[in-house]
Amino acid sequence: MRSMAEVPGLGVAAVKYHRWAIRMRDDFTQAVKEELAKRAGFRCSNPTCRRQTSGPQSQATGSINIGVAAHITAAAPQGPRYDAALTTEERQSATNGIWLCQACAHIIDRDLAEHSADGLREWKQVAEAMALLELRGWRAVPDRQLLLQRLEKDMPELFAEMRDDLNGNPFLREFVLVQRSWLFNSNPNNPLLFYYFDDHAALQQKVRILENNGFVQDVTCTNVARFRFSEDLVDYLRSDAPS
Repeated sequence: MRSMAEVPGLGVAAVKYHRWAIRMRDDFTQAVKEELAKRAGFRCSNPTCRRQTSGPQSQATGSINIGVAAHITAAAPQGPRYDAALTTEERQSATNGIWLCQACAHIIDRDLAEHSADGLREWKQVAEAMALLELRGWRAVPDRQLLLQRLEKDMPELFAEMRDDLNGNPFLREFVLVQRSWLFNSNPNNPLLFYYFDDHAALQQKVRILENNGFVQDVTCTNVARFRFSEDLVDYLRSDAPS
């Protein structure tokens, strides 16, 4: 890998700024990252995700990690939720970190109104408590109805459309994610429901959250994303909407 100074067209001032910015960041050490991952049981700390972040590669050796040690308050000035009152040691400590999957780590820094420092600390506390229970042999069983209600508050338009579709088509279970401009020929003997990227912001991510919680199953067999509803999600959607 070339150094910054070797990149053609990059001025001396830009190189100096880049080096200064790196020095200004209070990043976690590798030991802190490992502590955060282990305390969360290698699961995403987002309570509506809880995705496993580490596992084996397909071959006989090697592993895959999709986890991130994210800062609760930013590592550098002007970063998300930056707290100038913290010392460098406090900013670099495990108490200022939370273990997340890559997708959730990206979301918390893009949607600051929904992800406050206090909210992330609550996520972390709950995630570590659940990991401790599982370590002691207790299986934490989430309230699926309560979880669905919480998810519906995060994506009300998508839930409303799914509810209308399933009430009108009670025996359909599969759906695809498409653009309205795409040409998609479905099998008339196996009808599908359609959800459009044009109608729902972050549609793919929302459906992945449903998948991570076991409410839909990815059954994609072509280049078009295709999913199947679980029966507990169908039962929820066909019941009255939560107050």
